[in-house]
Amino acid sequence: RWMKVYEHWMKNIRDWCISRQLWWGHQIPVWYNKNTGDIYCEVTPPKDIENWEQDPDVLDTWFSSWLWPFSTMGWPDDDKDLKKFYPTDFLSTAADIIFFWVARMIMASIEFTGKIPFYDVYFHNVIRDEKGRKMSKSLGNSPDVIKVMEEYGADALRFTIVYLAPMGTDVLFSTELCEIGRNFANKLWNATRFLMMNINNSTGSNEDYEHEIFDKWIISRFHTTIKTYTDALAGYRINEASKALYDFVWGEFCDWYIEIIKVKASHNPKAAGKIFNDAINLFESTLKLLHPVMPFITEELWHGLNESRESKSISLGDMPDLNETVILPEVEKEISDIQNLVSAIRNLRAEINLSPSVKCEVLISCSSKESLDTLNSVKKYIISLAKIEKAEIGINLPKPEYKSISSVVNQYQVYLKIEGIIDVEKEKERTRKEIERAEGFLISISKKLENKKFVSKALPEVVENEKKKQEDTKEKLEKLRNHYNSLAGF
Repeated sequence: RWMKVYEHWMKNIRDWCISRQLWWGHQIPVWYNKNTGDIYCEVTPPKDIENWEQDPDVLDTWFSSWLWPFSTMGWPDDDKDLKKFYPTDFLSTAADIIFFWVARMIMASIEFTGKIPFYDVYFHNVIRDEKGRKMSKSLGNSPDVIKVMEEYGADALRFTIVYLAPMGTDVLFSTELCEIGRNFANKLWNATRFLMMNINNSTGSNEDYEHEIFDKWIISRFHTTIKTYTDALAGYRINEASKALYDFVWGEFCDWYIEIIKVKASHNPKAAGKIFNDAINLFESTLKLLHPVMPFITEELWHGLNESRESKSISLGDMPDLNETVILPEVEKEISDIQNLVSAIRNLRAEINLSPSVKCEVLISCSSKESLDTLNSVKKYIISLAKIEKAEIGINLPKPEYKSISSVVNQYQVYLKIEGIIDVEKEKERTRKEIERAEGFLISISKKLENKKFVSKALPEVVENEKKKQEDTKEKLEKLRNHYNSLAGF
């Protein structure tokens, strides 16, 4: 994105004023003779200083900075520090100072050392306010970082900024966005508490257990995450790296695997200690991956998982190694389909406002023997995760004779029995009223957005909010109508 700008400055070298008229800074080492007008330019002042007047300007910050890297390491002598540390590999800076910083450092290094100063230049994001303006004291739009950290936590702020910073674009920041990082930190904390509580309650139950498809899946997903994470970091896509960890921790380890090991431990009480210990080992490895972006909470949780580490630090441990041999795309696909199936059953329950405490029955028709075998191997997990009482599973099963609502998920068709659970006529009436309310709300929003006066005078964020309401209501209406139609045949 910035190559043309960079090449322009490197191919169109121009003279540059090295001074600034400021009252602070490094005063230029140039003196003018009060009597003769002669100019004296040396590192040390003239001996008869009373006859000379020093130039009032100061060296421009960028001028002194471009000389700093090699001048602090013994240049112009061939010093050992200079040999060891210069040139370096990497420079991180903002794109708006390609001319001031990047181009000038390259020019200075080549001129005075004969070497380029670095190989990769990463233009980091600029943090702007939610209106897209640069933060400045004059605008008063820069949050007090200390107060933000006091409210949300240093790690929450740090993670949020990285998470919201895709390569090449600026970040529109508001303090409320730090809830992303805070909620994620809470998720980590709660996961640790759960694991520690269960490992403490599972003392002496360390029999080995049979590894099932879910165990293979979480190991595969972990190493897939390592690969995504390391590839993203190698390409300086730090937000992609943080998102990969966020998705794994929240969406897979916490939301799914923790629920799975609850079921596994309840069915294998003698192996509960081993089950939770293996989960802790995996979680600790995840904390190591997270440590660079959330250093404080990961250090605290790592110590909390093992009190004997008091004199150690997570930052000194080895990062988890990638093992591509345990990455199993076919297993990940199978579990993804099962997750979608469980979600579909949950959605069917939600459509009829079925309380989580009410157990129900489902019939699941599979399209092949392979999918049937997979489903049978995880049947106990489906029953628990979807909060159902009974699941009938088979190949190409006909639609059940009892009243049911259904959904299709890849190679599975699932029917949720509603006969004897809900009053169909009451549910139809409730849904009809919901549809009427949603239709009325959609009409009022649409009229507002069709009003040119409103659109032209309202703040852009207000208009965008109304558009989002419109889209959300359309989506809700579609779901309500589909639900009503599914009930219409009864």
